[in-house]
Amino acid sequence: MIPVEEALETTGGADLIARTVLKIGTELPICATLGIFLVTTVILSGVINNAATVVLMTPIGIRIAVGLVASIGPFLMTIAVSASCAFFTPIVYKIGKNGHPKLNLTDTQNRN
Repeated sequence: MIPVEEALETTGGADLIARTVLKIGTELPICATLGIFLVTTVILSGVINNAATVVLMTPIGIRIAVGLVASIGPFLMTIAVSASCAFFTPIVYKIGKNGHPKLNLTDTQNRN
């Protein structure tokens, strides 16, 4: 996880992502920028594990906060909470039209 974060730092990927978010974020209120950042972190957490998401998003969040001249704390808390909320998305927890595959919650015809 940490080598990926270091690669993101040394190649300039973190700066590129932060600058891209700042282009949009400077025209929006800070709460909206935090919302965009939260959704991005939740989606990323669905693709990779939670710890790796935190390691990757922390330098980006710090750069965005510094660029917006805002406190770093809310951005770090957004990372911590949203990296743990991946289970809210259908990417991680798949319940289709038939309900939970192991619990068989929608099978009411076989019950007496």
